[in-house]
Amino acid sequence: MLIQPFSKDGRDEILIRYKKASENREIARDEGDFVLAKEYLSEVNRLKAEYFARLPRLVMSCCPIDGKPLIRSF
Repeated sequence: MLIQPFSKDGRDEILIRYKKASENREIARDEGDFVLAKEYLSEVNRLKAEYFARLPRLVMSCCPIDGKPLIRSF
């Protein structure tokens, strides 16, 4: 499955949702609701994985020996 890189608005939305889930996790943990904190942690991890999966990847150069591309994400 090919994941499309996000637009600026899509990136900003993921970052806002990530920040809100992180804050809610801290609040739940401080209040002693560890089940809810674990749910928020799952959401934080899912958003982090989605963010890094959708970063654009560019071919920067290729290996002079075997010709394989050097790919970097930004």
